[in-house]
Amino acid sequence: MLRIISYLVDPKFRDIGHILVIDDPEIYLQAREQRALADLLIDNVSINQIIFSTASLRFLIGDLYLGILDKNVTSLKRIDSTDNSDIELLVKTLGIRPSDSLSADAVIFLEGYIDKTVLETWFNIVQMGIEKERSERQSNQFFYANRIPRISFIPIDCWTKMSFVISVRILKEKFVRSKAFALVDGDTHESDPRLFYKIQNSFERVFGDNSFFKLNEPCIESIMLNNPKAVAKAFKANEQALLKRVKKLRNKMSDKEVMIKIYGEFGKGKLKEESYNSQIAKAIAQEFKYGDIPNKLIHIFRKIAWIISED
Repeated sequence: MLRIISYLVDPKFRDIGHILVIDDPEIYLQAREQRALADLLIDNVSINQIIFSTASLRFLIGDLYLGILDKNVTSLKRIDSTDNSDIELLVKTLGIRPSDSLSADAVIFLEGYIDKTVLETWFNIVQMGIEKERSERQSNQFFYANRIPRISFIPIDCWTKMSFVISVRILKEKFVRSKAFALVDGDTHESDPRLFYKIQNSFERVFGDNSFFKLNEPCIESIMLNNPKAVAKAFKANEQALLKRVKKLRNKMSDKEVMIKIYGEFGKGKLKEESYNSQIAKAIAQEFKYGDIPNKLIHIFRKIAWIISED
């Protein structure tokens, strides 16, 4: 493996255009080293043609072909990375378990798929915003080794159930190679503070201090409704009319109910979705700018990245 790396970084070979064939480049490499080598391969592929076989998810890059052996005849199937059925076939053939796909620096457990979709979107916006700050201030608070942390967002719908307290240790076993964090909505605490702190203590006992975070707002929809400009733009609606309606509804409904209601009144018919769902939430989240995202959430992302870098 050292020979491969020395070849890839040797300036004498940077402009020759060789064909490099590698069998199982992941062997004897730790997860982080595998990712580093995969990045090196990506950097080099514009100069040299690189062909390799692998059973590691971290090396599924570039043009993918799946070798299929049928009746002593091997055929190659090109994998379309945008086709879910192709990816499913690839994952099944390689024997990759769901937990293996979490080859990330950290796992963040969230409340439901809407939170997952929105926070993934905002995390990308925060990355770009802090990257700009970093270039201007030469700060490395959010990055380490000049690389953006890889984070998997995992939705869980049982924060307020005792079954989650029991399952925390199972989660630890399943994701033992990743740092794990929890990010919960404010209304989880409001609904049952005593149970909330029990869950928090249980989580932190397993995953360590500073692994459990809570939003100031009751829910993700609260953050979105606090930015009516983004909601109106996503719904292709008049901002003033929408704002007036939101103010009236928030006096008698939860923010989640308000979002469902105003989508039916302002967005339905203009967008494809029949009702408010994760796709609509993502459309709203994409209208946010770095400065629109709450400071508390940016601070949480920063802190998680810092904890990862200290590992």
